[in-house]
Amino acid sequence: MRQTEKNGIWEFWGDAVPGVVFFIMYITFFRLLESRSYSREEMWLIHAPLDDFIPFSEIFIIPYLLWFGFVFLTFAWLYLYDREGYQNACLFMFTGMSVFLIVSALIPNGLNLRPAVMPRDNVFTHLTAMLYRGDTSTNVFPSIHVYNSMACAFAAVNTRTLNNHRIWRFFWIVMATLVILSTTFLKQHSVMDVSAALLMSMLVYIYVYRKNEVAAPVPAGHLGRVDFS
Repeated sequence: MRQTEKNGIWEFWGDAVPGVVFFIMYITFFRLLESRSYSREEMWLIHAPLDDFIPFSEIFIIPYLLWFGFVFLTFAWLYLYDREGYQNACLFMFTGMSVFLIVSALIPNGLNLRPAVMPRDNVFTHLTAMLYRGDTSTNVFPSIHVYNSMACAFAAVNTRTLNNHRIWRFFWIVMATLVILSTTFLKQHSVMDVSAALLMSMLVYIYVYRKNEVAAPVPAGHLGRVDFS
């Protein structure tokens, strides 16, 4: 293979290497966290009064499972058409996921919100039961499903490739909203997990996407805003 071809391959795939390395490290560390054994008395059982007023609704398994494709599609699009946007989205996502690992390592946490018996018998409850069997109710704070959904929504709002495609930006925001709601209606997360993830996403958003605006003086009469048009 000629040197120019090698350079071309690296130029195209090089930016993907840090992401692949991070996810290998993340999955390895997360599996170690999941393998720990704690009694309910030894962990922080997360619960908010509002959780008791949110009904279990199995239909939300649809957006919950679509989340995986949603995240992949977002990052694949950015990688192909907006490399700077991809790098910002990676920085955003990796920051929050690293915080999640640190919190889970230092503060063992879990939930006791899932229904003991499925209230109905249909394809959605069967899918939810499969999810429960494959995903423990530990290491849930803050919610990565919520945080990474915000990462996708913020990426869509800020990428220049969607400047003339307002409907797609709207779709990304709606999809992120449905995923966030699904985490509580499926009893995968407490309102506390969701709130913590939303707060963290706002703080990281300022750092990743608005740091230049914060550092620069704002002209009189001008307010920074996110452009949805």
